[in-house]
Amino acid sequence: SSGHLALLEQNFRLPFDALTLQHFDIVLHSGSLIAILLYFGKTWLQLLKHPLTKAKHEHSPLLLLLIIGTLPAAVAGFFGEEWLALHGRTPLALGIGFLITGAFLLASSFYAAHCPGRERTTWKQVLGMGIAQALALFPSISRSGVTIASGSFLGLSMHRATEVSFLLSAP
Repeated sequence: SSGHLALLEQNFRLPFDALTLQHFDIVLHSGSLIAILLYFGKTWLQLLKHPLTKAKHEHSPLLLLLIIGTLPAAVAGFFGEEWLALHGRTPLALGIGFLITGAFLLASSFYAAHCPGRERTTWKQVLGMGIAQALALFPSISRSGVTIASGSFLGLSMHRATEVSFLLSAP
C-alpha cells in the first residue's frame, strides 16, 4: 500500500522530494492496475462496447455509475495532489490513516455480519464509495479497504462492494 511505501521511504530516509516519491508510488501501483484490467477485462470491454446498457442488478448503466464514483477522487486529486504529497506522508498523518483504515475495516466486518447487503447498485452507493476513494488519497488509508467497507455500509453485499471497488480503481 502507499502508506507502507511511505513508511519505508521515511525509514530509509530516501533523498527525494515528496512529489517525486508520490510519483514513484503511482508507477509501482501500475502493476495493480494491470492485474485489475486483466481480471475485469471482459467487464470493461462490455462497458465500452455497450456503455448505456443496464445490467439486471443496476439502476443505471454501470459505466455511468463508475464515472460518478470516480469524480470525488478526481476532483480531490486535482486540487490536493501537491498538499497530499507534502503533508500526507508525515509519520503522524500515516499513523492516523492506518488507524482510520483499521477502524473502518473492523466496523464494516461487524456491520456486514449483521446486515447482509444487496447486489443492486445505485448512484448514491457508488458516490459514497467514490468519496471513500477520495479519502484514500492519503497514503495510509487503504483504497480498497475503505471503498469496500463504504459499499457494505451503504447496503451492498460484500461481493458486490468488492467488485465495484476494484472497477472503481481502474479509472
